[in-house]
Amino acid sequence: MVIHTAVVLFSIFIVIMGEMKKERYLKEVMQKGFTLIELLVVIAIISLLATVVFASLGSTRDKSKDAAAKENMINLRSISELYYLENGNSYTGFCQDSEARAALNMATSTTGLDGSCDVDIVTGEHWAAEIELVLGDYFCIDTRGGGKIRTASKNDAAPITECPAN
Repeated sequence: MVIHTAVVLFSIFIVIMGEMKKERYLKEVMQKGFTLIELLVVIAIISLLATVVFASLGSTRDKSKDAAAKENMINLRSISELYYLENGNSYTGFCQDSEARAALNMATSTTGLDGSCDVDIVTGEHWAAEIELVLGDYFCIDTRGGGKIRTASKNDAAPITECPAN
């Protein structure tokens, strides 16, 4: 029985000593913390990753603005067909129509850049509209079904009634 009691007391002593060593070790580790160099390296890595993410989001935002502007321009084609039928099979005055102006203004307000609409004033049979895109190109649509992305704008001195080739 004495031996059994001694073994139990010795076991309790070992457990207590182990806990004390564990606490001392944890205190030493917790007091050490991170050095200034380690913190600066982590901040630099996080900054680099954030820069890459924000740069890729910027071009995505521009692409979405261009896509929304193109959709508004395609709506302009639908508006033109209704205008044509309601106005004696003629596009004369189409670019001044309130619905056409609203669609063109919506497209240009999406990109924040310029746009134009022209009708063939001689025959009234054709029209074309063009907007500048955020990414630097131009999008042109016309009566003939054109929906073209071009790298150069039309000549501003002369109205267009068909999307010119690049």
